[in-house]
Amino acid sequence: MVKAKIGSLTCILCLCWMAILSAEVKVSTELNTAIISENQPFDVYVKVFHDEAMQVDHKSFKLDGDPIEVDLINVAQQSSVTIVNGRRTEERYVIETFRFIAEGRPSGRYVLPILTLKVDGKEYATDEVTFEILAADQNGELRLEAIIDGVTPFYPGQKARFIYRIYSKNKVEITLEDLPLLKAEGFRLLGERKLRNLTRGGRNVLEVIQEVQAIKPGRYRFGSSAIEGFAYQETVFSRRRYLQPRLRAVAEPVSIEVASFPEAGKPPEFNGALGTYALYARLVGEREVQVGDKLEVEVRVSGSGEWETVQLPVLQQVRNFSGNFRLSDLPPIGQMKGEEKVFMVELRPLSDAVTEIPAIPFASFDPVSQKYNRQQTAPISITVQKGKALPPVAPSSDQQKVQEERSLAVQAKQDSEVPPPIQISGNERLRAADLRRQRPSSLWPTVLLLAGAMLLQVLWKAKRSRMQKKEPPPIRAVDLLQQARQQRADRNQSLALLEQALWLSLQESDPVVHRESGMDALGGVGLQGAYRELLRTLSAQRFAGDSEENLDTLLGKAEELIQRSKG
Repeated sequence: MVKAKIGSLTCILCLCWMAILSAEVKVSTELNTAIISENQPFDVYVKVFHDEAMQVDHKSFKLDGDPIEVDLINVAQQSSVTIVNGRRTEERYVIETFRFIAEGRPSGRYVLPILTLKVDGKEYATDEVTFEILAADQNGELRLEAIIDGVTPFYPGQKARFIYRIYSKNKVEITLEDLPLLKAEGFRLLGERKLRNLTRGGRNVLEVIQEVQAIKPGRYRFGSSAIEGFAYQETVFSRRRYLQPRLRAVAEPVSIEVASFPEAGKPPEFNGALGTYALYARLVGEREVQVGDKLEVEVRVSGSGEWETVQLPVLQQVRNFSGNFRLSDLPPIGQMKGEEKVFMVELRPLSDAVTEIPAIPFASFDPVSQKYNRQQTAPISITVQKGKALPPVAPSSDQQKVQEERSLAVQAKQDSEVPPPIQISGNERLRAADLRRQRPSSLWPTVLLLAGAMLLQVLWKAKRSRMQKKEPPPIRAVDLLQQARQQRADRNQSLALLEQALWLSLQESDPVVHRESGMDALGGVGLQGAYRELLRTLSAQRFAGDSEENLDTLLGKAEELIQRSKG
């Protein structure tokens, strides 16, 4: 009897506890102080634990009474199973993770105010959170250099290399970077960034290289560059143990001037070519032509310099070309063939008085000597003949008679085809039969019209079906992985594709995962933990100055994770 009462009491208590638990809502705030930098915005995460049937009001979030905007970055589900007296009860819960961005602050201790939100119309609040922003240490363990590599002064069209060198004693995970040279505002970016890992004096050196091209004259100033990060050591299980304090390195501002081309001694045909070159031209085809025939001249440019700036002058503006030749409105496009740039010029002589193709001038500017160089091709002699028109043939007497008879017949036919004068007749009166509905004499027009409409519909559906079949299938993580394998010759490109494949695989398995959330939003254990660790490894290959890990090994790890996420 006592045992029965105790069992009943236990059952009642369990049911009450489950009811309380199912109605309970827990709200908490989290922030990773280890990666918060001074005076930089940082992420604050809000986790809401509630029953599956409850709804969180996304617009009800307030921080210290002021409304804030939040982003939902993750939704996870949990379940709880309880068995009492053989009866199984399951409760389902949801953990929603939100994020908002807090304003940056100087180093010091701070208190994150109370945050409130509503779940099913009821308001809940978090506790205050105390946190500290540590000042980064500039003790020389991490050092940054900003370098401009190129011939100065710069001129429009000239190329240069903007380089950052990052020196570190230990391996470093970069958490903040402000590198204005890599954005190169006012310059044209040429290709992707290139990375080089070196070792100098027992230190790891990472070079980040961006090739640029000057566009227009002016003075360009790039502000201070800065990086922050944590030195770390790897455990036997390839886990990272971060070392305090956070490291910071700053490079001084850099200025660069792009000068205008000097006006003194500038040839009229100069159009921006940089370097020193030689010019050669030859006629392709026969030298004897008739007026209006096409001539082709091959112009070869050899030398050294910025080949993208090498173009022929506008020949319509060159002496002895205008008025003697008809030229294409489109300028000739050069093609690189070995160490030369080749242009094909088409022109047509307008008169038989033309005896030669004039010299083609070309001018370039040497940024080293800061002088103009002028070259021109040798004239090419040609022979232009008048067009040979056939003389008219005098008709005989018999032919004249036949021609006269044909002319008379044609004239008579034209006269017979003249329409008579238009006569306007009076209006006819309507009859009673005209006001009644007339039945068609035959149903064939209606049948043909319906058949034509049905045929058009069938053809339209067939075309639509073909267009749908031609739509490319959406790209998948395995497709990006395959592209990464194919790009192994370009390590940086392969690593970038591999990183995209991992994030896409995460999103395929969990649609709420977004790359913008960053690696810190991923879980630290299980499948997400494995993804997070591999993504960190890829990041280390980029910034930490690690020795390059075998690319095939990284591809194999990524393929294994993608297969696990499908299973």
